[in-house]
Amino acid sequence: MDQGRVIATIPTTYTPLLGVACVGESEALIYGDIKTITCIDIHGAVKDTVITTCQYGPGDISVTRGRELMYSDDKSNTVNIVRHGKFETLITTPKDLVRGDCAAPENNNGDVCCSDVNADTVVVVDKTGRVQFRYDGKPKSFGPRGIVTDALSQIIVTDVYNGCIHILDQNGQFLRCVDDIGLGNPNGLSVDSEGRLWVGLLHTGTIKVIEYMPNK
Repeated sequence: MDQGRVIATIPTTYTPLLGVACVGESEALIYGDIKTITCIDIHGAVKDTVITTCQYGPGDISVTRGRELMYSDDKSNTVNIVRHGKFETLITTPKDLVRGDCAAPENNNGDVCCSDVNADTVVVVDKTGRVQFRYDGKPKSFGPRGIVTDALSQIIVTDVYNGCIHILDQNGQFLRCVDDIGLGNPNGLSVDSEGRLWVGLLHTGTIKVIEYMPNK
């Protein structure tokens, strides 16, 4: 086990809190099981609110390099973008194919990393779709949810079952686990421009901003 340092604890009104997507160094977009997506800063102040076209809530959200909001809609099987306050549909896919397609980060070597919540496994594939490796957290139970990669090509994933964060190298080797910082049911995960982790806690709706110790 290893420790991180919590530098901010941010309460939100989202219960459950399903996802977090950082915008720059001090703001993040968050969503739950309702139509709205809210932008908050590191102090918890609401900066903006978007009412999506989803019937229930977004399937997932992401932020482009130009800081435009994207979200998937599981009901209409679309990926949408918000530009100048207007909604545009970028992709319409066959049924259920869109789920999570805003959610898989790409590592520095081009590999795509994703959490398979049905198999409780992290799966990493190359650009051709060939599986590079799987990580299942054994011998313990493992509940992967939010997943990001960092500047060192480390793969970082929340474990909702064990209340911790697993850190792997780019080849899938376990490096360490960040624990003992009160991560009850960590679900959403994003990394800001300063390299800090924003961890969304599923049931309390709280976000913890963490400085973690990178691998030396």
